Amino acid sequence: MQSVRKKMPVWALILIDILLLAVFLSVFCYYHHIREIWGIGIDPNVTEAPEMVFTRPPKKTAPNSSTLLTPVTDPLPGTDQPPATDNSGNPVTTEKIPEVTEPPLDTSGDFGARFANLFAQGENEVNRGEDYYQSHDVYIKVTAVDTKMDQLPKKGATQKTQTRVKYYLADIYVRNIDNFFTSYSSGKNKSFNQLLSGTNALFAINGDVFNTGAASKEIIIRNGVPIRTKDYISSDICVLYWDGTMETITPKEYNWEKIAAKNPYQAWSFGPELLNDDGSAKINISSNVWRLNPRAAIGYVEPGHYVLLVVDGNRDDTGDGGDGLNMDEMAKILSNAGCKQAYNLDGGASVYGYYDGEMLVSFEGERTISDIICVGEVG
Repeated sequence: MQSVRKKMPVWALILIDILLLAVFLSVFCYYHHIREIWGIGIDPNVTEAPEMVFTRPPKKTAPNSSTLLTPVTDPLPGTDQPPATDNSGNPVTTEKIPEVTEPPLDTSGDFGARFANLFAQGENEVNRGEDYYQSHDVYIKVTAVDTKMDQLPKKGATQKTQTRVKYYLADIYVRNIDNFFTSYSSGKNKSFNQLLSGTNALFAINGDVFNTGAASKEIIIRNGVPIRTKDYISSDICVLYWDGTMETITPKEYNWEKIAAKNPYQAWSFGPELLNDDGSAKINISSNVWRLNPRAAIGYVEPGHYVLLVVDGNRDDTGDGGDGLNMDEMAKILSNAGCKQAYNLDGGASVYGYYDGEMLVSFEGERTISDIICVGEVG
C-alpha cells in the first residue's frame, strides 16, 4: 500500500520563500555594507587600485636669468649724435660706468618663481632663528600664541567661558611640492617619533589616523599612492594635488573620476571642512567633536603656500596645555591667516606638533597614530 505524501500548504511555501530571501539579503548587506561601514576585514595597507599611482609632473628648471630678471638698460647713444663737449666747445671723452645689478634670483622649482625672494639662494644655505627657518627650498615662520579667549565650551552651550588657549601656527612656503609630504605606517599604527624618524621634517603634525575609526570608510592617498579609493564618501575629505592646489570636498561634491583626472598627491579623511567658499570661517560647524579640544588642522593659501595649526590642551594634571579650542574658533584662526581652504584633522589624544628638533605638543602615554604631515628638506 503506497503512502500518500501530503502537499505543503501554499502559505508555508510562501513563508519559506520569504525566510530564504531574508537570509540572502542579510548576508548580502553584511558583506557589502556593514563590514565596510564597521571596517571589518579592511586592510588599510592594501590599495584597492594597486595599478594606479599618481606621479609628479617634471620639476620646473630655472629660466635663462639673463633675460628674465636682469634689469634692462637704455640703449647706447646712436653714432649719428654729435660728440659731447665742454663749455668751450672742446670734445670731452667720457667713459661709460658699468651698471651694478643684483644677481638674479633662483626661480627653479614648482613654486620658485612665485616665492623666489623668500628662499635662500645658495643650494646649501640655511638661516634659522627661534621662530623661522629658511633654506633653498623651504621657508617656515612659526607663531606661538598663549592667550585668554572667551568661547563656548560645548555644542549647544549659550554662555561663553574664559579659557586659556595655546597653539602654534606655521606659515609655510615650499619651492617644490615634494617638500610638503606625509609619513605613514605601512602596518599597524606607530608612535609620532617613529613616523618622524628619518624624514628630515622641519615641522610636522599628526594626520587623519586613517587606519582606524570612521575615516576607514573614505579615500586615502599618500605621496601619490592610493591607499584606498571609493565611489562615494560619507564625510568631508581634503585633497592636495601635485600642482600644489588643495580643496575640501563634501559628499555631495565628491566625484572620484574628477579627482583622479586632476592628479592627486595627498587625500585626508577626517574633517570637517572649516571655511566657506569665500575663505570666511564657518559657524556652528557640524561635528561630534566640536567641543573644546586639542586640535590639528591644515590650511591652503595658494599653490606652494600652506598653513599648519596645532592646538595644545590639558590631557594631564599639570594644567599647562591650555583648554583647547572649539571648532568654530579654530576656523576663525585659519581664516584670519589668509587660508582659502582649511580642514580639521584628528584631535584629542592624537595631536602632536614638532618644529626643528623640538616637540611643541606632546603628551604622556603616547598614543600611536597612522600618519603625520611633514614639511622639510628632500634629497
